[in-house]
Amino acid sequence: MPRLVVNPGTPQAWAVALKPGVNTLGRHPTNDVCLADGSVSGNHCQITLGPEGARLRDLGSTNGTFIDGAPVQETILHPGARIRLGAVELLYESLPAETVSGSGPPAPVHEAGSVQAPDSAHHPSGTAAQQAGAAIPIPPPVPGHLQARAAIQPSAAPVSVQYCRLHPRSLARAWCPQCQKAYCDLCVHTRRVEGVSQDFCRSCGSACEPVSLDWAGLVQPPKTFVAQVLGAFVYPVRGTGPFFLAFFGLALPALNWVAKYGFVAGPFAWGAMLVGLALLVGYLYACLQHFVICSAQGQAAPSWPEVTSLWQDVLSPLMRFVGLGVVCAGPSIALFVAATQGHRWAVWLLPASVVLAGVYLPMAFLAVSLFDSLTAVNPLLIVPSILKVPLPYLLVLVVLALGTLIETGLVRVLELVVQVPLISTVLGTALWLYFLAVQARLLALLYACYKERLGWFSSAT
Repeated sequence: MPRLVVNPGTPQAWAVALKPGVNTLGRHPTNDVCLADGSVSGNHCQITLGPEGARLRDLGSTNGTFIDGAPVQETILHPGARIRLGAVELLYESLPAETVSGSGPPAPVHEAGSVQAPDSAHHPSGTAAQQAGAAIPIPPPVPGHLQARAAIQPSAAPVSVQYCRLHPRSLARAWCPQCQKAYCDLCVHTRRVEGVSQDFCRSCGSACEPVSLDWAGLVQPPKTFVAQVLGAFVYPVRGTGPFFLAFFGLALPALNWVAKYGFVAGPFAWGAMLVGLALLVGYLYACLQHFVICSAQGQAAPSWPEVTSLWQDVLSPLMRFVGLGVVCAGPSIALFVAATQGHRWAVWLLPASVVLAGVYLPMAFLAVSLFDSLTAVNPLLIVPSILKVPLPYLLVLVVLALGTLIETGLVRVLELVVQVPLISTVLGTALWLYFLAVQARLLALLYACYKERLGWFSSAT
């Protein structure tokens, strides 16, 4: 069973089993192996498993693909090859056939938001897992009565979802009854006792029991898109959502105040306001894009995007926001200008243009966010995508329209009830941000439920 060990020889090591056929690796959540590292490209490379073996091919990555330190474009993978994608190290392993018949669950397979039921597999000794823990002494021989018990006694390990004590991202495959702890295959020593493979705890040397998992119970049937729509309205108040609403709810009105009264301080205040507004809008768009990507990965609560580079994390999202606005709203603006100049044909075309822009914009925003590129606004991608999921997308548009109407009505009520303009502006801005986060969540759920039908990243595979 071929697999990759990510970060081999470190406490953060975890294993990913490779499926027959094409396996894509990259930073985007749509890849078979998602590596959330900034040095890894969105679609970095692919590994194809076929009768002739494993073949690795670079997909035009920014930082390149390296095998044992040498850059490669396409090559055959051999067991023990060390792969480097950006700053991420991987070890390619191909377990011998005789070890696949062992008892116990296999190495954990990590995919975005899911747990796959494994084939029956068992790690032999001498793998990279044991090399990573080579400094820990091999446990002493186990007495015969313990060996017999380990070979014939059913597992007493809990039947539940267990994660490794030392590697929280990895599902546990062994339970130490002495330590009362669960471990993954990287944290146990495996050897054959009387012809039977047995795991031993590296801490106390006791024989471990295989963790019994009810895989049918673990793999829950996915929720339909309709069933998740109402949950999107709770999304902005989870996790860091309230901080998102508070930060931008205060910052945007503050810039609005500077725009109104900055003329008193002269051109410098206006220039500072424009720069601050550009940075704030860029970061706001980056947050919404981050919400889309994390929701597509299965994350249930919003989180803040990291800012490691002003260009990559703020200015580049700002450029995508401006480009998206020009493409979607540009025709309507041009028709409006023509209508104000007395052109009757523009008056007739303007309403249709506004409606088309409203239909086009949500799917375009979703595509640009996931592809992380303004080229995804291409009508050759957006229009067929809308036609592939017409009813779910219509539901999204209806919910977005109702949300916009509700938001507009609540803002008017706030202006009437709250007589202090500053407070009503802050509350109205927070309400607007709330519905923006809801819209980002809905679009991400649409993609997560229908990504096979959309097939946006199938060309990379």
